[in-house]
Amino acid sequence: MDMDHMPCRSQEGNALFFRISVLAYSISVMFKSDVLPENGNVIK
Repeated sequence: MDMDHMPCRSQEGNALFFRISVLAYSISVMFKSDVLPENGNVIK
């Protein structure tokens, strides 16, 4: 799902969707920086 069009007609629903999207993005950034190796090699 993209952020070009909001999924709900209500402002509250769109705000919740946006907050969840930002949270998911933040978790993925933390995962990349904390869990994945810096050199891109597979963890053995």
